[in-house]
Amino acid sequence: MGRQCRLSDSAFVRLDSGVTRSLGFIARVDSQLNILSPSYRTVSEVGFPALNETLSKVGKVTGVSTGRVSSTCVDWNVTSTKTLLCQDFVNANVSVGDSGSPVFKIVNSPSTYDVYLYGILWGAFFGPTFGFSAFAWIESELDVLTTCAPTFGC
Repeated sequence: MGRQCRLSDSAFVRLDSGVTRSLGFIARVDSQLNILSPSYRTVSEVGFPALNETLSKVGKVTGVSTGRVSSTCVDWNVTSTKTLLCQDFVNANVSVGDSGSPVFKIVNSPSTYDVYLYGILWGAFFGPTFGFSAFAWIESELDVLTTCAPTFGC
């Protein structure tokens, strides 16, 4: 069996009936993981990050953390038979269990908490670094996605 290569580690999620959600919003939390108001509001999508750009994530385990893009477009061998192509890395606090977190750039805080969506976190590493799949690669494998708050329609 040969090596399996992908451009993104992404997932399609269907919500059960009765689950509350708002398209284009990301939960904002404090250091104790309590949900704050207002939420982050996705106003744009960015296909790929730039080296040294400041990005954030909201993780289930570590909450909000922010850091700089340390590497871009790196092929990463996830296992002996699986490679993620052209992945990006951020130096920021992360832990096992934060996989699936949105990766974004805060562009208008603290007045409205507007963000640009950059991708999905897939891996935590020793030291403060996480890997993520860029939004352009996710859409290339899942098709065009609707991610923004309805008033922005990106």
